[in-house]
Amino acid sequence: MRLPEPIKKWLPTALIGGAAGSVLYFASQIIDSIAAPFWQYIAPAIPQKLLLSLCCLLLLAAGMLGAYVIYLCRAHREPIEAEKREAFDAQFGEFVASRGVWTHKTKPGYFCNNCKAKLRESRMLELSGGRGWQCMIEECKQTVYNPDYRPPEPPQDQSPYIDFSGL
Repeated sequence: MRLPEPIKKWLPTALIGGAAGSVLYFASQIIDSIAAPFWQYIAPAIPQKLLLSLCCLLLLAAGMLGAYVIYLCRAHREPIEAEKREAFDAQFGEFVASRGVWTHKTKPGYFCNNCKAKLRESRMLELSGGRGWQCMIEECKQTVYNPDYRPPEPPQDQSPYIDFSGL
């Protein structure tokens, strides 16, 4: 005889739960019979002030444990997207509007504006001759031209002929 699939799926869990419940029931009966003489003969002999102090101490310990658990939950949680963005933006200095690039607080050079918007830190490579900067990330490759760049003057045309007009 085969068991139906839903029963086969939940039967181990039900058996384990039933066994655990039985063990816990008998354990509670044993603890109750052991604790009965304590509550009948010893507990009435403890002064009320001492019981109140013990209860306050227990309440204080429970409060401290609760605060510690809350601290652990907050300390080990994954930061939200806004916190990640804020931490990422904090490492950059100022935006150089004339060039369209960012400076970094601890690293030299300029950093790509497009990549910073995508939460990537990309130092820009300076182009030859100081013409500008180019992003080194393959998907971006943004080029920013230097507004202060002046191309070198073309060399004067020096013809091989000598001017004899002034002689």
